[in-house]
Amino acid sequence: MSWIIEEYIRRIPYIMEEPDIEDEVYNNAILILKCIEDLSNQGLLSDTEKDVLAAVMEGYNYTEVSKILHVDRQTVSLIFDKVTDRIAYVMGGEFTDASFLDRIQTLGDSISEKDVSQLFNRRGIIRDE
Repeated sequence: MSWIIEEYIRRIPYIMEEPDIEDEVYNNAILILKCIEDLSNQGLLSDTEKDVLAAVMEGYNYTEVSKILHVDRQTVSLIFDKVTDRIAYVMGGEFTDASFLDRIQTLGDSISEKDVSQLFNRRGIIRDE
């Protein structure tokens, strides 16, 4: 799952409260919304996937979404993970987990090499040493 995309989608209602075209976070949120719209227009998102995204963007948690959509909570989680991965794949670059993990390494002493390695291992990413 793309941590970056996931967090943006969860925060979109708050980001949109105070639009600022000079703000990178606002512009990234707009790009993500555009990507979701494009995937939807191309028929690359199912109705259920769109419903899950919409509900999460409205601030509902997985349990609440599962009740609204009458599906298992685990199904909601799986759908959200797959959709955020798809969005990250389409957007590429800085929106991927690998990019996020690469940036973590630049934090210096604030995070240990062991912690960075554990994050990479959990994501199944093989690092070039």
